Amino acid sequence: METNLIHSTYKRLVAFLLCCACFSMAEAQDEQGKEQEQQQEQGNPERFTRYSWSTQVSQNSRKIFQFSEDSPYQLNWTTDAILLGSGITARVLASTLDGKQLQLTPELASSLSPSDVNWFDRSAVYQFNAGLMPLSRIFDYYAFVAPLPLLLDPSIRRDWITVTTMYLETRLFAEALPMLTKLAYPRFRPVVYNPNFSYEFKVNNNDSRAFFSNQSTHVFTAAIFAATVFNDYHPDENARFWVWGAAITSASAVGVLRYATGTHYASDLLVGAAIGSALGYFIPKLHLRKNTTNKEVTIVPVIHNDLYLMNLRWNL
Repeated sequence: METNLIHSTYKRLVAFLLCCACFSMAEAQDEQGKEQEQQQEQGNPERFTRYSWSTQVSQNSRKIFQFSEDSPYQLNWTTDAILLGSGITARVLASTLDGKQLQLTPELASSLSPSDVNWFDRSAVYQFNAGLMPLSRIFDYYAFVAPLPLLLDPSIRRDWITVTTMYLETRLFAEALPMLTKLAYPRFRPVVYNPNFSYEFKVNNNDSRAFFSNQSTHVFTAAIFAATVFNDYHPDENARFWVWGAAITSASAVGVLRYATGTHYASDLLVGAAIGSALGYFIPKLHLRKNTTNKEVTIVPVIHNDLYLMNLRWNL
């Protein structure tokens, strides 16, 4: 199963790179045609034959990494090579090591009690609503569909290469970080500490990979990413507040379901939410154009009759 996940990740990356290559070739041909027409109009067709292929590739590469002039984002060879490279490496490493966990023996199960859980997480021990399990699993797919409404926006849709690349980077880290942490810090799920369940039930409903929550990380990564991107494209629209509210509320609802089913402790969900939110927010911010940070000082002199004023505006 994990091999299929790795193959799926590689397929998505290869498909993305192929799209970039096709777009670059199309842009190169279009640029070549425009240049040829200009040279013919100027009566100097020989100049076009001396056009450097390397310069042409460089120019079209920059066009891909600066897809739209009015876009708040731009890709960068160095930044995205580091993010994609480290993200893929972490994801493959996590998949390779996945499956290693603490074994729950009868002796260990009988020795565990709710008092062994810290006071903040202890209430999760008594949470086990089996009826919410199917709904909880359905909402796991929220992480895959949350950013899709962004494509309804024409300005975002024009920058689909940039936005897709940023989301791929967030997904790689959102999948890898919880898996690696679960291996480094094994933690039994809450049901193991519940004295009302048999050993057989605990074995069938447990593993030692409770900390921290995959689902919480995934849904908050997707939700905050979608809200951040919409906000950066439309910083002056009131609709952005509704988008932020819907994103945080929907992601939190998934976390509540995971808690109610006894799958995770509160701390598992909160840490996942914090890390997912950080990924969804800061990775797009790493791609902001320098002229869209809006951190500038504007000084405008105002003269009215005999009144002389200086208007100072500082955008934080």
